[in-house]
Amino acid sequence: HSEFKDVSSTAMDVQRFIQVFGGMILHSTPHLYVSALPFSPSNCPLSRKFSARFPNTLRVTVGRDMNWPAVQTPLRGHTSPVSSVSFSPDGTRIVTGSRDKTVRLWDAATGQPVGEPLRGHTDSVWSVSFSPDGARIVTASSDKTVRLWDA
Repeated sequence: HSEFKDVSSTAMDVQRFIQVFGGMILHSTPHLYVSALPFSPSNCPLSRKFSARFPNTLRVTVGRDMNWPAVQTPLRGHTSPVSSVSFSPDGTRIVTGSRDKTVRLWDAATGQPVGEPLRGHTDSVWSVSFSPDGARIVTASSDKTVRLWDA
């Protein structure tokens, strides 16, 4: 079990690393070692494993985070304020409803959209929820309708 925990912990760490530093790495891969690794939290597995391999790069000695911050990447895509948010029962997806009349489904681990926005309401979406089995989404709107969607 400890081997699985190590792999799982490292995978989660890689995911957080990419969420936080992906933008700068995308523009310049060397920034992975120059700008990202030195600013990754000192307790994260990637930092512990790879910092020693790059002894001649920047070192942050004061003010470095010990662990990843709780704040994740914002989910962007709605064009008006978001009025409702709900996690799927298994925690893998997020559904949002907005005043832009759309419903969006997101991957909870990556923050990336899943498919295209769900369109059909003709006014603001005020409430969203998953069915207990996570297979359906129910939404309520100012257009006086309740809609069921396949999740």
